[in-house]
Amino acid sequence: MEINKEFVENLIKQWINFRDNEFDRFKNMKCNEKLDFDSFNDKILSCVSGQDYKYVANECEKFYKHIVNFSSFYNEKYYQAGFADCLNLVIMSLGGTGINK
Repeated sequence: MEINKEFVENLIKQWINFRDNEFDRFKNMKCNEKLDFDSFNDKILSCVSGQDYKYVANECEKFYKHIVNFSSFYNEKYYQAGFADCLNLVIMSLGGTGINK
């Protein structure tokens, strides 16, 4: 396959369209509320008393950390994929075959 200016421009357009579609997909998701963990935590803990309070508070904290780690992991993977795409475009525009993700 010959890599010429037209091929690279077409590839860039396809990549931009793909990322734009992905962004639109996330943007159009119906999630109008932010995760208000403090309010969630307070509501749960208001129903617990005694020795259970400390246990439930600890479990809620673990759950919160799990959600943050989970979200961070997927955000990182999304941006790594975008960076790999950009790097592949540069390599291919210089005549290389790209890298495997």
